[in-house]
Amino acid sequence: MYAEAQVVSTAPRLPGKLPLTAMLLVLGALAASAAPWFLELDPLAVVSAFWSYDTTDYTSVLAHFSWAPRVSIALLIGCGLGLAGAVTQQVLGNPLASPTTLGVEAGGQFGVTLATLFAPALLAFSQDLVAVAGGLLAIGMVIALTWRLGFSPVTVILAGLVITFFMGALNMAFMLIKGEWLGNLFIWGAGSLVQNSWQPFMDLWPRVLILGAALVLLMRPLQLLQLGQASASSLGARVGLLRILALFLVVLMSATVVSRVGVVAFVGLAAPVLARLLGARTLQERLIWSTLLGGGLLLLADTLAHWASSWGDGSLVPTGTTTALIGGPIILLALQGFKNTHHMPGQESNPGAFLPKRRSVLVTGAVLLCLLLATFFVSMGWSPGLQEWSWTPIADWGEAGSGVAHGCSPPFSRASAWAWPAA
Repeated sequence: MYAEAQVVSTAPRLPGKLPLTAMLLVLGALAASAAPWFLELDPLAVVSAFWSYDTTDYTSVLAHFSWAPRVSIALLIGCGLGLAGAVTQQVLGNPLASPTTLGVEAGGQFGVTLATLFAPALLAFSQDLVAVAGGLLAIGMVIALTWRLGFSPVTVILAGLVITFFMGALNMAFMLIKGEWLGNLFIWGAGSLVQNSWQPFMDLWPRVLILGAALVLLMRPLQLLQLGQASASSLGARVGLLRILALFLVVLMSATVVSRVGVVAFVGLAAPVLARLLGARTLQERLIWSTLLGGGLLLLADTLAHWASSWGDGSLVPTGTTTALIGGPIILLALQGFKNTHHMPGQESNPGAFLPKRRSVLVTGAVLLCLLLATFFVSMGWSPGLQEWSWTPIADWGEAGSGVAHGCSPPFSRASAWAWPAA
């Protein structure tokens, strides 16, 4: 007599703490944001501020056109960035991948900065277009730097940080040179969710909804990546095209957000990490709960930024600052179980085909010395004058220093223009 073997296929159970935490985070952030308004309006008026207002009560008007759209756009953007971060981590198999660490958000800001200076007509045509172009440039540079090394997680993150710092430095340089034109971009670039109407939210929500739906439609093909590249390809999945399409949608989502409110960092990284730490195991669970947790995290960060602005001397505290304070500890928790590999998900675990060659220390030192000297000569020789920037002869480099040393006003030549404010 043979005993019947009964095989029961069960899916991983969702831990109860995950939906509970998500609910408490969203509701707690919403209550904290609405708390100051309960002192001036009755609870029903605060809730109804999302769709109506009392024309005879200034506080009601302010709640409807300032607070309610700010809460709505924080939830919308947080959900979009949380979803984009979860898809990015699934595509690259990297728990630290996000639009922020891959330089997409910094690239979007760089595109808007360039368009403001050199092609303002493009901003009038579509500010999303220039932000998307900058984001694609950033992630393209990251891919170019890492694809020959097999997309190692640490390598991808380091390349993304390098591109982020590089484009951030360019943005700051443009702001210093053209401060009279780009002053407002400094606050915008730090991530400000301050609203004075419902128009930005009404413009943004269809874009986020469409891009979010497109990312969700990729959920089933993305699940095949967990089987391995060979298995996924044998099942008919075009792995390379799938990854490119998913990253393109992530860039569209992130750049669209950046073009509206500036760089809101770490939300797309912290939300998926928090969902995974709370027990989200399957891709479907990570996408759903990363989206909800992203909305709650950004609303909480924006509420803290608003409180800090109110408690201070009235100066604006950008939301991007508080997102870093919230996302930082979550990222440190994720690093505890981080393991570095030298391949993308689904690829063989053997080392990448490209191995860096050892080069002579003397040759490397000589190249670096030449670059340093070239930088020095360009910075000293290329200087501003009364009319324009131009090259200055080496013999004139010491005019500013000699004039100050003798206690007289330095001659206003092109070489000494840097010392003019000190005179």
